[in-house]
Amino acid sequence: MGFGKRLKALMAEKKISQDVIALHCGVSQAAVSKWCREESEPNIETIHKIAEILKIDFLELATAGAESRRLAIKTLKIPIYEAEASAGHGCFNDTEAVENYLMIDRETFRGELQCDPDNLAIIRVRGDSMKPVIKPGEMVVIDKTVNTFVTDGIYVIRLDLDVIVVKRIQILLGRRINVISANADYPPYQIDLADSEGLAVIGRVMAIISMEKVGV
Repeated sequence: MGFGKRLKALMAEKKISQDVIALHCGVSQAAVSKWCREESEPNIETIHKIAEILKIDFLELATAGAESRRLAIKTLKIPIYEAEASAGHGCFNDTEAVENYLMIDRETFRGELQCDPDNLAIIRVRGDSMKPVIKPGEMVVIDKTVNTFVTDGIYVIRLDLDVIVVKRIQILLGRRINVISANADYPPYQIDLADSEGLAVIGRVMAIISMEKVGV
């Protein structure tokens, strides 16, 4: 079944009109009509919006048409978790509620960031301790498979059960790390890994995304 036929069947099943789809997606009713007649297909971001209003899985709809199949294969859907990284309270794990998704070209992350895009997650940053590198409200893309300090860099770490932070980490001799903020108002401090039972590496920061770019 092509994309248009699949969309038309789902709209009839959910009792949702073309006008409602058009309003939700920010397009004309004529554009939706063309999709249903399989004269054209929406872009990947619009397919995500359609899946949202139809309350179905994105891939269930995106893999219906030829062009959409190509887009679904090329496009990565990274979850944006409700957890926040800061100098305050918070938590993060794979059971956290997902507040949204970021749609981005899969090969962008595989090629430029040199990591497996399927292992990425996004969390929001609050507080100003990492300004100007990471501004309050921006989001960081983390590689969840990095659970140890492999090299100097920016990491999201859990200091104890209810505090997670995003900081630049400098690896020192003797199983010690230097925890560094970008903002000079926050002095660095050292942690002895041999005496830090509550510390855990949530992931290494691979990219920084501003609110304006994500559009949420």
